[in-house]
Amino acid sequence: FSYDDETWTQYTELDVLPSNAVTAGFVDEHNNKWFATWGGGVVLFDGSTWSVIDTDDGLPTNLTYDVNRDKRGNYWFALDTGVVKYADGAVAEYYTEDDGLVFHRVYDIAVGSDNNLWFGACKGMSLFDHTEFTNYYDHDDELVHYRVRDIVFDPWGVSWIATGGGVNMFDGETFVAYEPVDGVAGYETYCATRDNHGNYWFGSEGGLTRIQPDQPSCPSSGVSL
Repeated sequence: FSYDDETWTQYTELDVLPSNAVTAGFVDEHNNKWFATWGGGVVLFDGSTWSVIDTDDGLPTNLTYDVNRDKRGNYWFALDTGVVKYADGAVAEYYTEDDGLVFHRVYDIAVGSDNNLWFGACKGMSLFDHTEFTNYYDHDDELVHYRVRDIVFDPWGVSWIATGGGVNMFDGETFVAYEPVDGVAGYETYCATRDNHGNYWFGSEGGLTRIQPDQPSCPSSGVSL
């Protein structure tokens, strides 16, 4: 759907979409809209024309979860079989578990301030520096749960992670877990975002959680739920 402050407009398979199962949306600096779909590949809307990027264009699969853009202008697609770098209108690179990716089913792509890529997957999380993968799992005081749905960053590079077992905060060295026993609304947490006041919001199976850092200007501060 789109909304212009007066009217809602719906887009479906009956007109422009290859699939009604839209899993994520991304707006780039040129105001182009990119949509990941489950079964139809990736859809691009430039304001006037709808274009589909699918297996006919080199995608390994049409089962896609997310779209993001790195700081060099390359687009990245999260797939059910790995991740793809899309550059200059074509699939440029394709990464799977054989290349070091934590797991082939990738739900989320986040871009750090250093242009490193973070991939949230069904079996953990990968940090990719465009050369090597560093993987994180749900053991050894790392992720609170293996299923990583969404990753957001604060201004200091600290990541907040929505997982199947609650929320993690990760400062690059230490993981801190927030679970329902700590006040998070539910275990299965699907999405995360940061508002303009420095609060973090998480949508889960049990409702909505807001985490308020005690001192928003300090990355090591405590939090209130």
